[in-house]
Amino acid sequence: MDAEKTFPAKIEDGTLETFRAYCACPKAVEARKGFVYGQRVAPQTGPLAYHVGSYDGVASRHREAAVFNLFGREQRIVFKSGDLIAA
Repeated sequence: MDAEKTFPAKIEDGTLETFRAYCACPKAVEARKGFVYGQRVAPQTGPLAYHVGSYDGVASRHREAAVFNLFGREQRIVFKSGDLIAA
């Protein structure tokens, strides 16, 4: 008995970009430090040093924002540029 051969599906040029355009998720925008929207980050120092949040982008010229789950609610907190590290 011959084993049935299967091949990967062919996708025509431009089809993948069309699907990405329909995506409802936020686009991954890379910041100056290399963080990507939604990446897990933590502050280097301070009272939130051991908390892990998700990167929320650049808030202003020298500020970066992250979202943390504090007391059962999501809270957006702004940090000085360079205070966040990848978790």
